[in-house]
Amino acid sequence: MQLSLAKHYLMRALAMDRENEQTIKSRVLKGRCILDGCENPLGSRGLCDHHRQKWYRTLKEESTEDRRLEFEERSVKLGLILRSGEQDEWIREQSNPFRAAKASS
Repeated sequence: MQLSLAKHYLMRALAMDRENEQTIKSRVLKGRCILDGCENPLGSRGLCDHHRQKWYRTLKEESTEDRRLEFEERSVKLGLILRSGEQDEWIREQSNPFRAAKASS
């Protein structure tokens, strides 16, 4: 299995373990940064531009690719950042007019 595909499935599994996922999802759908106390507009990965840049700078401080991956995994599990593509999935899901029909089946 390719590393990127394995990473995708790992991040998806970690995202499911978040205790505060409903709060995070609500903030994303309102277009706000997921970090407590921040009301800045949403940029990407659930963060405003300021917090996303801060997170990436911290990520780059890790010495190896494995350590960067571990840092990203911990950040996702703790609800500090969304897994790659998760924000877009949630927004698409909300805007799908057929979602209600799928939920009732």
